[in-house]
Amino acid sequence: MSEKCFVVLLQCLRCDEPNTRERLRENPLTLISEIFENMIINSQSAYSIGTSACVHQMLVSFRERSKFKMYMPSNPSKYGLKIMALINAGNN
Repeated sequence: MSEKCFVVLLQCLRCDEPNTRERLRENPLTLISEIFENMIINSQSAYSIGTSACVHQMLVSFRERSKFKMYMPSNPSKYGLKIMALINAGNN
């Protein structure tokens, strides 16, 4: 697909519903919240956490405009998206 075709499609597509516009002002994740909630439910039913669990955080380098961009001076890439994960470190 050419860049021009992609730009036209991007301008024509809209992931917005009139009944969610007010929620979008309050919560920027409104557009993907249903998908994210389903992913959490499926993960909880498929996995169980053992006694050796830890929380891991990482910063994915990202310098574009975003409401979710974080600044972490201790990381080599100072700006990015912060991702946190619950990791099961035990051998099951």
